[in-house]
Amino acid sequence: MEFKLLKEKLNKQIIAHRGAPHLTPENTLASFKMAKALNAKWVEFDIQRCGSGEWVVIHDTTLERTSNGRGLVAKTPYSVIKALDAGAWFHPKFKNESIPLFQDVLTLLQNLGLSPNIEIKIDHDTSRQIKEEAVTHFYSIFTASWPRSLPFQISSFDIETLLLLKSRDATLPLALAVEKIDDAVFKTLEQLKPFALHCNFENISRKELDLLFGHKFNREFSPNQSDNQSLTQSDNPNLSPKFSLTQSHKTNLSQKFSDEAPIVWNLMLYTINDKSIAESYFSNGVTAIFSDIPNLLSSSA
Repeated sequence: MEFKLLKEKLNKQIIAHRGAPHLTPENTLASFKMAKALNAKWVEFDIQRCGSGEWVVIHDTTLERTSNGRGLVAKTPYSVIKALDAGAWFHPKFKNESIPLFQDVLTLLQNLGLSPNIEIKIDHDTSRQIKEEAVTHFYSIFTASWPRSLPFQISSFDIETLLLLKSRDATLPLALAVEKIDDAVFKTLEQLKPFALHCNFENISRKELDLLFGHKFNREFSPNQSDNQSLTQSDNPNLSPKFSLTQSHKTNLSQKFSDEAPIVWNLMLYTINDKSIAESYFSNGVTAIFSDIPNLLSSSA
């Protein structure tokens, strides 16, 4: 699918973060079904390789928080993982919900008419050789399980993984995920030229949004905040320090984002569970928002 059409499919969409984790155990088939029931069009989920090499859908590197298992996912074979209970921790009615395989989730989403945002989790310290093998394995499963005519997005916090994917297939809509934006991120964007940038909304300020979009952000949202403060944390002393752009980035950034081949196509923010905050970001150019509440825009949140 062309990036322009994909952007239209994502425009002002709430991406259901790990399904519907406020009502169901995250990253399970039950959670994706609930997201669909709440009228989601997109869902985000995390994948990583287990000890026997399969790609499984789970966020944490360890099993304890979201299942009755123990230990590292990367050290546990699928024969053990598939027998774990990934639902009872949330509520007894979800007892025996399992940690799903990547391809099983893709099959379910296709049947439900949902579009995936697949976040690939590979440790930054993993050797390039192992990353190359993992990317090859991922790509073979994905291409066999998901029609390219349907919308999708692939994200990761690991730049090397994204670059390996791009070298294999330059038409993939890739997204760089970051906790905050700094000069290193902009250098990475220039190198990768991804479809999207995903950022923690608590670590982005109005000044950064001004630079990203090349216009002044709506000052009426919260008039008591300074330009360097995030939209929601004006009085929070625990805010992460905001970055300082170099003068060259300040001068050139707006132009880069308005070129025919921009360094990033879309800004998407995670994880917003307040309707008014989501609406404000949408009104100022953010493409999509990740939320634990799939029906956020139609709720009273």
